[in-house]
Amino acid sequence: MSTTREEAAPTFPAWKARLEGAEGAQLERETARFLQILKTLGTPMIEEPQVNFIYYSPQARRPPAAPDMKIASMGGAAST
Repeated sequence: MSTTREEAAPTFPAWKARLEGAEGAQLERETARFLQILKTLGTPMIEEPQVNFIYYSPQARRPPAAPDMKIASMGGAAST
């Protein structure tokens, strides 16, 4: 019998996969667990070299794609 071990602090990509793979009651449970983690860890979720800003609202829909912003210098100039 194999057992699975849950990560102590799952990464955002791991949570995203769990949420995208869940349906119905399981999706509701996973969403509640994820929101509890966010209350504890806060946002953004920083995982070098990635930073994930998370916004949750039950009425939210997938937003249009945002432009890829790259910081050009330490002065904060951004380019697209």
